Amino acid sequence: MNRCLIAFLAIALLATTDVFAAEKTADQILQDYVKILGEEIRTAKSDAPVHKFMIYPDTGIEGLPFGSTVEKANEILGNPTGLVRLGETKIALIYGKAHALIFRRNKFISAFGTPTLLNTSLPGAGSNPEISMVIAPGIELGMEKEMVEKFLNKKIGDASLSFDFSYETENADVAIKFVKSQGRFQIFSYTITNYGK
Repeated sequence: MNRCLIAFLAIALLATTDVFAAEKTADQILQDYVKILGEEIRTAKSDAPVHKFMIYPDTGIEGLPFGSTVEKANEILGNPTGLVRLGETKIALIYGKAHALIFRRNKFISAFGTPTLLNTSLPGAGSNPEISMVIAPGIELGMEKEMVEKFLNKKIGDASLSFDFSYETENADVAIKFVKSQGRFQIFSYTITNYGK
């Protein structure tokens, strides 16, 4: 599911920014992203100030509960970097260059992140491109597998190039994709889906 969402968002973003590329499968896009993941992580750790918002899978983002409207998201997080229509009832608000909040029928239902979600700037869009989201208790994009294991107090398996890991909370599912970059498994993407109380 994460690969499909990554591919869909990437294609939608390319279409909205008038950038065209040859057709690629979700696996090819993933492989391209794996190659540049290390560079994206290094770039994200620049000296630019980054405003971090904590995502609590059971309740929402600081000040923005799951179920909130798009207007409330704009009020709490500022104007998004971009907006992508995902269908008749769903939209994704892009924050920074790596995070998307998914709304269905104007209700916040899911959060998604990957360091290469938006690797170009949208002119005149967004009030805060240096925004980051962290999954409570402190899990971030690019974090190495061993640190995630410490935060969750769980042993996480691995594979040769990439693998998925998921866990449940009281009201949500959290899915994390790890990829191998520079010999270490790091978080490539996350998806949090909240099912309400």
